Amino acid sequence: MGTRDLLRFLNDATFQEAEPPEDRSRPLEWRRSFNTISFTAKQLQVEYAYTINEIDYLGSMQQAEASESKPEEAPAVTPVERRHLKFVCTIPQESVRDSLLVTEVKDKEANIYGLHRTKDPIELTLTDAEPTEQRGPYATGAYPGLTFHNSLEPGDDNLCMEVSVPPTHLQEIASALKADSTLALHVAVAIQSFSFEVDDALREWYHPRDLFIHGHAAPTALLSLRLVHIDAEPEDGVPLEQEEPFEEITPANQALSHLPTSEHPYAAVLKSIKTALWVVVVLLIFHLFK
Repeated sequence: MGTRDLLRFLNDATFQEAEPPEDRSRPLEWRRSFNTISFTAKQLQVEYAYTINEIDYLGSMQQAEASESKPEEAPAVTPVERRHLKFVCTIPQESVRDSLLVTEVKDKEANIYGLHRTKDPIELTLTDAEPTEQRGPYATGAYPGLTFHNSLEPGDDNLCMEVSVPPTHLQEIASALKADSTLALHVAVAIQSFSFEVDDALREWYHPRDLFIHGHAAPTALLSLRLVHIDAEPEDGVPLEQEEPFEEITPANQALSHLPTSEHPYAAVLKSIKTALWVVVVLLIFHLFK
């Protein structure tokens, strides 16, 4: 899939090739689901937002229209004392294994769309929040988030990703970053986006892929945060990260993860059994040919 491909919108869950080859039995499809991406957030900026009061604009307008002679009116300004902690940083697109694209209209009447690759880095915001009520794909108690295409101002062309985090988690991370400047944050998020059915069926977990979002915003759920150390800059000036690549868990690789490896505590025993079996086979063959 590339930015020159044309896709036909079928419904909120499916796109398909707009111009499939004649020798193919059906058009290939792109289907919407939660797809996991991961990256490392560096040089995080800590921001505090303070809320003091809240105004019920709609209520005050309705009261003014109802009657000017009403002796008592409900107050429109109510106190809301809160402090919100935020982490903000930019993520270079090349540092993310998978590409995130957005749709753009090519032929509105025919429901034909192209794909657009944004030019600027991804803007990530981690903000403290309380759990949400049930809405959309989020169950009661989940922490919601959004990814949207920022193109409001002339020259703006980037993806903004804002996800919510339990306040205690952000406070702990802020303290750790303050104590150790060599720390960065490994982030794993799931974005409700469209993926190619061929990639879904055949790719290995470590293969890069193209994902795209459609519409103004896509639900995004934070999966995990992990503090990682960044080595001192080597001679070429590029910092090295001391972290393992994030592996997307699928039924296939989850099953494989239970197989013994060279570091498994039973690996040496299994190797000895395998060697003993080969010895038995050789002895049997030798006995047959005596």
